[in-house]
Amino acid sequence: MADQRASTKSYRRWYARHREEFNAKRRARYRQDKEYRSKLLKAAKEYREEGAKYTAPEYTYRLVGDKEVKVYRISATADRVGRSVFALRDWEAKGIIPPSAFGDGHRVYTENQIKLMQSIAKVVDKYRYNERRLRGELEKVVERAYDHWYDGIEELRDE
Repeated sequence: MADQRASTKSYRRWYARHREEFNAKRRARYRQDKEYRSKLLKAAKEYREEGAKYTAPEYTYRLVGDKEVKVYRISATADRVGRSVFALRDWEAKGIIPPSAFGDGHRVYTENQIKLMQSIAKVVDKYRYNERRLRGELEKVVERAYDHWYDGIEELRDE
């Protein structure tokens, strides 16, 4: 592993010294070689139209006790809640939502948890400019969210 890191590090230094030379060659080839240029433009067009070749599934199933629970990745959850992934992580850091119940290092959320986050987002949108009212309403919604966070996955409540 150390050898691989050392070779990667030395390659990066070597490439940094020769980057301009390589880019100049690529630009020259792009200007001169019509077939190469059309191939690159075609690949870029396909990528724009189709998107990435592989996209991870929006949801998966996790075994909780003796039943399977449908859980959504944080990016799909953020889309459904109408917030960014960073906002959801920030909510978790501030204690607005509990940490993800599944301790495997990935943030995944159940349908019920997404609904609770949507209600939090509505309160934040409604009282965005009234700080005192926002705090009061947010406390109520967050308390409800904490009370019902593990509905349907009670087995994870104690972990």
